Amino acid sequence: MSRDPPGEGGESSPVCADMSIDKFSILTPEKQTFKKKDQSKVDGFLDRMRQRIHCTFCGGAKCKHENWESLKEKRYKTAIEGLISSWVGDDVIASQRPSTSLFRKYSLIEQFREKRITGVLNLQEKGEHASCGPDGIYASTGYSYSGEQDLMRHQISYYEFPWPDMTAPKQDIVLRSVQVMDSHVKKSGKVLVHCHAGLGRTGLMIACYLLYAQKMPSADVIELVRQMRPGAIQTSRQVKFIHDFESHLWRLSHTFRVEVSESALDIDLFLKKQRLLLHGDHADSYRFIPMTIHLILCQLLNLTKANPSNSELSVKSLGSGRLPEGSALNDVRRSINRRTFDATSVNDVKLLSYLVWDWFKSLSFPVLTPDEASAIVAYMRQPPGERIALPTFIRTTLRLSVVQTLGMVLSAYHIICLNIKESLKVRALRCLTDSFTTVRDGVTVRGEPGTFGLLYEFFVDWARLDQGGCFDLGGAGYQDHTISGIAEESADVL
Repeated sequence: MSRDPPGEGGESSPVCADMSIDKFSILTPEKQTFKKKDQSKVDGFLDRMRQRIHCTFCGGAKCKHENWESLKEKRYKTAIEGLISSWVGDDVIASQRPSTSLFRKYSLIEQFREKRITGVLNLQEKGEHASCGPDGIYASTGYSYSGEQDLMRHQISYYEFPWPDMTAPKQDIVLRSVQVMDSHVKKSGKVLVHCHAGLGRTGLMIACYLLYAQKMPSADVIELVRQMRPGAIQTSRQVKFIHDFESHLWRLSHTFRVEVSESALDIDLFLKKQRLLLHGDHADSYRFIPMTIHLILCQLLNLTKANPSNSELSVKSLGSGRLPEGSALNDVRRSINRRTFDATSVNDVKLLSYLVWDWFKSLSFPVLTPDEASAIVAYMRQPPGERIALPTFIRTTLRLSVVQTLGMVLSAYHIICLNIKESLKVRALRCLTDSFTTVRDGVTVRGEPGTFGLLYEFFVDWARLDQGGCFDLGGAGYQDHTISGIAEESADVL
């Protein structure tokens, strides 16, 4: 029983020494009061108790997930000596969490350098598994090591993407994480991923990285990760998340309608989804340009360069009624939607050219808005001497997505049409004008009769203005030129 402070006699007395009813008048309904609990302290206490119980099952200081020595005795082969770790593919290691003492005891930095590990991805929450392993956690960092002192001062990049143990995270967190991993692997070197044990969260993250970067099917990814890292991907929720993440990537990369039931997108929504999917330089360069259409155009330019017969075939393949035979078209559409398309592997100019026309026609609305189309018609009805300069009109009237996307397409077909007869050049621009102004579902921005001719003349003038300037005509193959260079050239011309 708690006691009051000592009285005059020096003895402490119980709180309820005098039990007369007057002493309890404070408890009447009129005067009853309660001391408000600090919920944060309660939550903190419960969290500490949960962690201690969790750590007890793990083994505490001799945590089974952080005891490399026990596995060494069993001749368990690890990727990094001192860490229970496994290679998953050529570029990623799944690992238990390291600790400051392990960095020193096993010279982890030297091992990282030998194996070209230049980045560490930490998926833990601060303070978790506080009693596990040789170090527990440090109050200064909330982790078993210091990212700054143990890694970054040795030029090892350090990333934190925390989420709770034994759970599945939000898709946007994982997408950002795998984009960071992908960027790091492509630019800097290999990465080590860890949570606490390096099984559940780590397995999920690596699986999603393989889905994103290597475009492997989700079932194959789960099998591979579990094979290379026994015990990885621990819960049914984590398995479901990986399958759902694959579907999420497909939704973001959806480019062509293959089935009638599939929804169509307008160009701005398409580009918004594309920006979520891409990262780094690609995200910047393709901000207002559909990447797939650019890649198709680059391959078309390679196949038609100095080859008039291929140029003629590509132009004749534009427009309705030119549907490629067989299942090749839908196969390519599906591969584009699933992010497995390689434009350089397709040598059929008829198929590639049809895909360009088909993409614009399959949008939910024409790439030009009614206001933009009306402004173009009004501009073309002015006497040539009274019009503002065409580059100024384009830049001030059309959306950036229209300026860069249509500028790129017109530039490519200007080059393709250089060495073919005039009637085919006319056909190419008329088919493109149709695809820019009317979609397959019947929505059109062409108003009264006669506007098509004015829109056509506008795009002819635009193509002449560009002179193929979006693409470098000299030197190496067109696919060797970066889209950033193409976008910069487009911006300069317009």
